[in-house]
Amino acid sequence: MVERVTYSSSPLLMCLFLAACPADTLDEGSYSDARVELDCQARLACGEVSEESECPTGFGGSGACARYDAEAAQRCIDALEQLLDEVEADAGACPDPFQVAACDEVFVPTGGPECGPSVGRPLTIDGRPRLVPVRRWVPSEGVDETRLRAAKRWLECARGEAASVPAFERLHDELLRNGAPKPLLAQCRDARRDEVEHAHLCAAIVGELSGAKPELGALPPVSARPGAGLEQLAVEALLEGAIGEGSAAAWAAAAVPGADPPCARVLRRIATDELRHATLSWRILAWALDQRPELGPALRGTLDRWQPRGTAELRLGLARFGVLGVGQEQVISQTLVETVVRPTLDALCARYCAAPTISVPSAGC
Repeated sequence: MVERVTYSSSPLLMCLFLAACPADTLDEGSYSDARVELDCQARLACGEVSEESECPTGFGGSGACARYDAEAAQRCIDALEQLLDEVEADAGACPDPFQVAACDEVFVPTGGPECGPSVGRPLTIDGRPRLVPVRRWVPSEGVDETRLRAAKRWLECARGEAASVPAFERLHDELLRNGAPKPLLAQCRDARRDEVEHAHLCAAIVGELSGAKPELGALPPVSARPGAGLEQLAVEALLEGAIGEGSAAAWAAAAVPGADPPCARVLRRIATDELRHATLSWRILAWALDQRPELGPALRGTLDRWQPRGTAELRLGLARFGVLGVGQEQVISQTLVETVVRPTLDALCARYCAAPTISVPSAGC
């Protein structure tokens, strides 16, 4: 269960804080807190939400995928203060869709190999994430802007899910080369079939939202990496499976209650399958630690260095289409890591990497 974020500061106090805070000292944390508070108060005044717990929990973050602009952050907060003044005086001033253009400039995308898809097992080639290309997608004229934004998010999901197909094919071959047991290989093949279906389902939602189903292309054949040994497979199982696919399952499940029926049906299917894929990754981790108990410290170090990915993507007001806010996803992932991933990894290390009973040097967990 993810704890809801509460908002205790009044808009007046927040504005006084910002007035005394020059733009060049408005760091990401102060900006995010101020934006959450002001945005929430405006949504309450407009009747878009009925209580503070329904407000978005955050607004992205720069990370490796975007650059934070402190001056743009100040312009965003100024615009939100003005908007709040207007909607409190006249409910007719409420924007539709609910967003402030000045806030789009705060996080500027930079790209880079860390900025891959956020659903399914990612496919990386030469250290860079790859998505399946879009051959053709021409949304119908007159499509509502909010529906179009949701369709674009579902299209990215479709591309990511389609890229997960060769990712699981490669994982199968690399596990085979490292002597993995047959049940793990069979589960990889099952996961590949799931991802094919996920890509079709996500593309169908794009069609429903935009009036035009996209035509996805294909990626070139992906071969097993010659140097992919047990340690690399274990680290990837932790990051891409236990955390990545575990998060995807949790995100989908969290989005179901607020989603329209067509989106909710797809989200339930994805949540079920991604949870099974995360379970496969835990089985890979158990097998790897059974083969090489000395991998425990490296896995724990990897987990200690993990951080949720930042993004500049704007996803406000898309809950009915099954799209969570970036801040919501980050909170869910962080909660998953602390309440599920970390204790489960500790349990695996305790089982497979227990210190020897005799007093000799050991590289165990």
